[in-house]
Amino acid sequence: MAKLTLDMLKKYVFPRHGAYTDEVLKGPGIGEDAAVVRITKKLYMITHTDPITAAKKNLGKLAMYVSSNDIAVKGVRPKYALITLLLKKNSTEDEINSITAQLDETAKNLGISIVGGHTEIVENLDMSIAVVTQIGFSSKKPSSISEIKPGDVLIQVNEAAIEGTAVIANDYPELIVQFDEGALELAMSYIDKISIINDALKLNSLGVKVMHDPTEGGIIGGAVEMALASKLKLKVDEEKVLITPLSRSICDHLNLDPLKLLSSGAILATAKPKKAERVLEVLNGKASIIGEFVKGEPSLQIKRANGIEVYREPPQDEIYKLTKKTEPSF
Repeated sequence: MAKLTLDMLKKYVFPRHGAYTDEVLKGPGIGEDAAVVRITKKLYMITHTDPITAAKKNLGKLAMYVSSNDIAVKGVRPKYALITLLLKKNSTEDEINSITAQLDETAKNLGISIVGGHTEIVENLDMSIAVVTQIGFSSKKPSSISEIKPGDVLIQVNEAAIEGTAVIANDYPELIVQFDEGALELAMSYIDKISIINDALKLNSLGVKVMHDPTEGGIIGGAVEMALASKLKLKVDEEKVLITPLSRSICDHLNLDPLKLLSSGAILATAKPKKAERVLEVLNGKASIIGEFVKGEPSLQIKRANGIEVYREPPQDEIYKLTKKTEPSF
């Protein structure tokens, strides 16, 4: 199962949106984390669907965290969730209990009500898949990535590769046996650093312009999506990117690029330079200005140790180097 190219998405997915109405203010598109639908003049529904297809353990927890993040980066608290569970062949009762208990507990902790969904065992499926649709409401229209302007700076909040580090430690511990027990336990605990709801709502209150959730493809993937959606060139300096020493060490050991590794838990936000400096003051070490949007070909230009790299499409996520399958569709 391979991820569609940007060209294929533009041809076969994004323009085929059914009976569009005036109430749909933002539908499918590159870099847009959630759809926005106007319910009344002062009420907007924000909704998004996300699959988890590359996790063995913590499937329920990851599914609830990652999908809720896409609502939160719109400055909105998620309220309701619908869940589709496609369980692998020969799933045991204990496995089913673990997944649904994780979904239930995580939803309770986040204040989200599970209001429906679908569950079945699929005989030709080798790994269970969870697909979660989240819904939230806002009294004002959320901003869009297309509103980014030249001169806006890119702020990273929280470290890159948190999600990827957690998945590696929990699902592939045999690959990092060289690390001591304390490091392995710490990496496993990163699973509970993935939710960004509180940080996103804090950023929204500070007046950042736009936020984006960098999941697949990591910081580079998220940055490319923002550049394409804004139709601007985005210049990023790798030295400014936040990453924990443990994530960097694990990535170095496995020959993975941490900037292309699953990065739920981080937030990419934009603001005018003065506003961005205020954000850094308030967050006190949790944020870094890593780039700037300028006029030019829509693309990411990132300064790295070996020179300048240019991306015109999101890269393949590094996590799939550890599996026998290719990337999931989204």
